[in-house]
Amino acid sequence: MKSKRMVALVLGAGTWLTACGGPIDDTPRSEETLGAQRAGLTASLSCSQDPVWLRCEVLVTEGVPPFTYAWTQRIFLEATGRYYTSGPTPGAASRSFSCRPPDETGTLLSSLRVSATVTDATGAVVHAGYSSEFSCGG
Repeated sequence: MKSKRMVALVLGAGTWLTACGGPIDDTPRSEETLGAQRAGLTASLSCSQDPVWLRCEVLVTEGVPPFTYAWTQRIFLEATGRYYTSGPTPGAASRSFSCRPPDETGTLLSSLRVSATVTDATGAVVHAGYSSEFSCGG
């Protein structure tokens, strides 16, 4: 009698699992798999400068698309003798920054440093930036 109940229980569970789309998939979906994707995100920053503009582009070489970009700039003002940071500001893979030379009062910026933060579809984040500053109007 016990074996008939056991068979009925097993058959009932199998029928229920099949009705719900089959047995539970036991494929590992661990943080390790996600971590492998996160570790693969890499990006680099390339900039070119003319007398008024600094044009920068982020090149993403690894990671899971789509990518989002946020830009930060650090400027130095002659008038105050201080650095100021603005951003992060959402944007595209490339961006132009005004790099006008300071006027006689020093109210415009005289140097600029930019960086970009890239986030991929898995939530991985990487920062790309220049360690040196660009001189504006040299």
